[in-house]
Amino acid sequence: MYTERQTLTQRLAASRLTVSEALQLALKLGNALRQLHDGGHAQGALTPDHIVLTDEGLELLPAELAGNHGITPYIAPELIHESAPDVRSDIFSFGAVVYEMLTGKRAFLGEGAQELAEAITHDIPEPVGNAGVDRLVRTSLAKDPANRWQKMQHVLTEIRLAATVRRADEVSTPSHRAIEKQLRAEIEELETRLADRLEQYEKTIFEMQRSITDELAAQQVTSLDGVSESLAVLQSRLSETDCQLDSALERAAHAEQAAEGAMTEIASLHVALSEELHSINDKVRTQATGIETVRSGIARTDDLVERVVEALEVLQGMVFEQNDQRVAHAS
Repeated sequence: MYTERQTLTQRLAASRLTVSEALQLALKLGNALRQLHDGGHAQGALTPDHIVLTDEGLELLPAELAGNHGITPYIAPELIHESAPDVRSDIFSFGAVVYEMLTGKRAFLGEGAQELAEAITHDIPEPVGNAGVDRLVRTSLAKDPANRWQKMQHVLTEIRLAATVRRADEVSTPSHRAIEKQLRAEIEELETRLADRLEQYEKTIFEMQRSITDELAAQQVTSLDGVSESLAVLQSRLSETDCQLDSALERAAHAEQAAEGAMTEIASLHVALSEELHSINDKVRTQATGIETVRSGIARTDDLVERVVEALEVLQGMVFEQNDQRVAHAS
């Protein structure tokens, strides 16, 4: 029982765990990781700082909450080379944590990140001293992810088996060892059956996927044929449109040439009209000058006529006066 919440780091610093307690905590930790993996996630950076022990059991913290960054003694080798974390990298970290719970020391040691990375990549931890536990830890800490346990279900089975063997060792009777041997044989047989069924299932899925792929490919070919026909029709229409555009452009070119000729003629006509207007203006000015001269001549003629009329009137008066005198003398 834990009277208060504490991390596994704090618990390991207080005192060393017994083998039974270590296996019980490993089982709880394995179940927590299994739930996480079944949800499609990986913890990605498991350390004892991420494991919180409570009265109710065990709580697994997300990687970012514990504040551990970079290379730790629990990181999987492939993550050192920046591979993406997955179930198998979590299983490696799980094995390193379980090894520390069982032995009281870390599986990998090194001063500085480079030395620690070299130890994780190449070193093999010393055996724990129990065949079942060593098999559990050794397979979890395999350098190649393909050689590790591939699912937490396998790890949990090994933990339960190791705990059973541990209790059998404490009793230490031949019957228990026989039971252990029989139990392990049955587990291996069950795993073989499950592997065969899984292989058959994968083959069935593969055949279904290939059938679906073939059907989709046939549908795509049919669709592509229809698209090709549509493209051919569209290409024909585009060709007709191109011909119409060429004809329209040719007509536009002719119209432009005609317009240029008309503009040239208009410009010539404008020049001719301008010259004609200048000529008319000159003639008008000349005629205006002549009219003014005629007007002046008419005015002078009118004056002359008036003077002649006046002279005639004077002359007529003189004639009438002479006639009157002659009449008077004659009387």
